[in-house]
Amino acid sequence: YYLVFLIGILVHYFLVTIITIISNNIHRKNLNFDSVIHIFSSLVLPEVSNDWDDPEKETEVEEMSNEEIQEMYHQSWVKTAIETISLVVLHMIENILMTLPVVTLYYRANERHQFLH
Repeated sequence: YYLVFLIGILVHYFLVTIITIISNNIHRKNLNFDSVIHIFSSLVLPEVSNDWDDPEKETEVEEMSNEEIQEMYHQSWVKTAIETISLVVLHMIENILMTLPVVTLYYRANERHQFLH
């Protein structure tokens, strides 16, 4: 059974990597140490890789108009929201899958109890 758990961790790592790459427009070759640490820490709880209010290009923010800044923050918020929802759904599915053995155990024990009764 430990092999199934290990495969689950590897699948989770792979899925979180895909979610991080898609939501932040990161290329695979640009995954740095911080990205890898984020992916490993998300095994425990869903955690986004970036805050939505951190400007990606601080030097360009000074030269932007208010509308451009608002649009940049809105796009950043949307990306963060998508990443958050994706990670929460992924963790929810994993938690449901991890409870299936307990449910199976209950029904088999109940069936055995009814048989012996």
